[in-house]
Amino acid sequence: MEIEDHYGDLQEFYYKSKNGDLMIFGEYEKIGLVDKTWKRIRVVDSKKDTVDLYTWFYDDRFPNGLNTLYRTKEELTFDKLNKEVIRNKVEENKLKEVMSIMKTDMN
Repeated sequence: MEIEDHYGDLQEFYYKSKNGDLMIFGEYEKIGLVDKTWKRIRVVDSKKDTVDLYTWFYDDRFPNGLNTLYRTKEELTFDKLNKEVIRNKVEENKLKEVMSIMKTDMN
């Protein structure tokens, strides 16, 4: 019940994600790796900043965008979390989309 209460509409990300999965928000505005615990999903970016999925998704700096979870066969390192490298991997179908959800401006 704690997962449902904390994440609400985002709970499916918790249940479908695995450690090391890739999270992309919008047009590559934010890129991070999933660090999942038994109660939370944290997203760690290339600067090794860590934020809870809820905060990642509901970031006021980005009122709109698609948040997508990808799975990769190869382990991604923090130095590969840049827009160009990740965009190429997506375009070359080297990442499998697990799920996505659209965030729209609530105003």
